[in-house]
Amino acid sequence: MRALKRFVRRFTAWMTHDDADERLRAEIEDHLTRQTEEYVLAGLGAVRADARLLISEKAGTRSFFLWGKLIMAAGRPGAWQRKPLLLLYVLFLLVLIVTVVPVSLTLQALLRPLLKGWLTKMTAHFERPSGDFRGART
Repeated sequence: MRALKRFVRRFTAWMTHDDADERLRAEIEDHLTRQTEEYVLAGLGAVRADARLLISEKAGTRSFFLWGKLIMAAGRPGAWQRKPLLLLYVLFLLVLIVTVVPVSLTLQALLRPLLKGWLTKMTAHFERPSGDFRGART
């Protein structure tokens, strides 16, 4: 983003020194300034989020954050106090993957008509900034 802003400044300075048409210079400057305010990679379709897995992803991210805080509070890296917590966390993840994810997918399949708008918004959020150029899917 900084490089693009620096380019805008240099380009407009160059246009000012040259005898370019003032209206053209203003139009180019306006366009380049607008581009710096938007995402450079918008609409490329580089990210495709699967709506069925987003709820599990959010739950996993939240649990990772909480368990990470707990494990960090137990001691420094390599401390023996962390090892039982790490083992417990691995077991927690396995149980979560084997039980909660299938239940979540089943409930989503049953409730899809009711959750369609919410899942579409969540998919669009996770696909930002590049997003899926064909639009959000559920």
